Formats: sequence, structure tokens, C-alpha cells
Amino acid sequence: MPTSPLSVVIQHLRADLAPDAGGMTDGELLAHFLSSRDDDALAAKVRLLRSHGMTAPTWDRHRGHASAYDVVVRGFNYRIDEARAALASSRLRRLDKENAMREQLDARYRRAFESLGLTVALPPADGLVAAHHLFAVVLPKATDRDAFRRYLSTQGVQTSVHYPALHRTTLYATGTRLPVTEDYADRCVSLPMFAQLSDAQQDLVISSVREALEDESVRSPRAGAASQG
Repeated sequence: MPTSPLSVVIQHLRADLAPDAGGMTDGELLAHFLSSRDDDALAAKVRLLRSHGMTAPTWDRHRGHASAYDVVVRGFNYRIDEARAALASSRLRRLDKENAMREQLDARYRRAFESLGLTVALPPADGLVAAHHLFAVVLPKATDRDAFRRYLSTQGVQTSVHYPALHRTTLYATGTRLPVTEDYADRCVSLPMFAQLSDAQQDLVISSVREALEDESVRSPRAGAASQG
């Protein structure tokens, strides 16, 4: 099977590195990252592909680095505006530090929830570095997820669902049953996770989760409830 030395992932606005509301697919930023990892050849190829396969993009010609250009490969239009590219380049310098902060928050959540009957994702395997983009829990079966989320909301804690079962959406609905997927989709809840989450804020999340699970209205699910968040 062919392999590639590079994969590109579009960054959602809530992701670890997201300079704009629509995400990020800027080829120049990726090329800058590759150059910082001493892969100049691949960086040069990314720069070529990101702008229609042109050997000298508009900015290079504007700066007098070239007066003409050739088109040598079938390229794409993968670039954001300069302001957001500059912001993303700046954020790259903080990425490792902020991911380490997320790692500490992840570990703190895990310790706090050990005794609450919550299922959480497996910790990262040895030798792998996780981005800790989300912190999702799976609620006990005897829990009304909508009521759980409402309770946390009253405490000032925002939650989300990652993710609804794809085969239940209109586009992909086929009538197929996937019991394990559906069970997860009905019980998962994402809790606040961002690098700047303070200890006090995380303590509020943890205490609110504990109180919600002890609340009788949350522990008594509505029959057949399967919210999509």
C-alpha cells in the first residue's frame, strides 16, 4: 500500500491550532512548519502545490524575487490571508506548551472521575503524544444526558456531544443498526478542554459533574431518550 510522508488535517476553530473561525489549510504555514523540522525539500513541494503549481507566487513577484513564473504541476488554492497566517505562525510557537497544559488537564480529569462510574478514553499509548483536543466521558446507563447537560449549564459549565452517530444523520441514514456506536453516541458528553482552563474552572466542572450524577432527576432517564446534542 502506498504511503505518504505527510498528512494534512483541517483545523476546526476549537482545535489546538486554529487561527480563524473556518479552520486552517494554509500551505505556507505548513511549509514553515516543515522547514522548522529540517525538511526543506518537502516544504518546497508544499509551497509549490499550495498556489496552483506556480514556481513564483504573486507575493514573490511583488517583492521582486521573480518577474515571471511557470506552472509545473497541477496545484491547488490552499492559502488563508496573511493576517491569519501570521497569527497561526505565532501560535505554532506556543503549541507544544499548550498541548502540555492540555495533557495536565486531561490527567486531572481522569483522577477526579475514577470513582464516579464514568467511562473515559484510554490514555495515550507509550511513545505517542496526544493533542487532547477533547475530553469526552460516557455517562452511566441510568443517566438522562439532556438533564445532565442542563444541570451543568445552570452551573455555568458548557458541554457538547462528540459525536452523534453518523449513520443516524439524514445524509448517511440507511436503516443500519450499530448498537455499540449508538450506545456511545447516546451517552457521550464533552467537557470543557482548552489550554487556559484554570484549576478553579476545572474544579467547578468536576464538582458540577459529581453533583449532577447525584441528582435524582439526572439519574432517572426518560424512556427512549437519545438526544443528538
